[in-house]
Amino acid sequence: MGLARQRVAALFGAAPHEVIFTGGGSEANNLAIKGIASKFGAPGDQLICSAVEHPSVAESHQFLVRQGYRLTIVPVDRDGRVDPAHVAAALTGRTILVSIMHANNEVGTLQPIRAIAHLVHARGGLLHTDAAQTVGKVPVTRDMLDADLISIAGHKFSAPMGVGALIVRSGIQLERGRTRRRTPGRHGKCPGTGRARGGRCLGGVPPTGVSGPDRRPAR
Repeated sequence: MGLARQRVAALFGAAPHEVIFTGGGSEANNLAIKGIASKFGAPGDQLICSAVEHPSVAESHQFLVRQGYRLTIVPVDRDGRVDPAHVAAALTGRTILVSIMHANNEVGTLQPIRAIAHLVHARGGLLHTDAAQTVGKVPVTRDMLDADLISIAGHKFSAPMGVGALIVRSGIQLERGRTRRRTPGRHGKCPGTGRARGGRCLGGVPPTGVSGPDRRPAR
């Protein structure tokens, strides 16, 4: 597991201790959103996401809305792109986390994550991005995105189904006690089953940021 953690960290320009192996990309998203809210937020605080996020992101936000958090959903243009100005207009002094996917899984539009991160950090918030659709297709590093939390799904770049990871910037602590989804996964098992074995598989990806036969960049 140590070697796998080092290899995944190298892929993103992160440190090994910043890698948390998960039971897939959905669990990574779930952990990022609920973990930040539980650790740093309280009912009444604000979360922001785009209108085209993966269902695991949308469902995690709706769970927190039911707990009393406020959610602002920013629109996208005809190409599926988020305008950073819309994010800037939505930010408040109680924004704790902004979640914007790196690339849309339907149309492939790359989002201006670094520009959005600059705006979020200026207001004291954190930025999470779901990079499941871009890792293995375009180079992705934390310095390129300037994101605080990055979710990845192993099966998108030659690792098995049911394994993923969350890259968490050093110094950010997540509340992990109540964040894991309890709904049954494949074969009736909870997400995360076999995480150690899957983490070793995920660590077998080449540390180039681009792997697999499909190297076409997202739009």
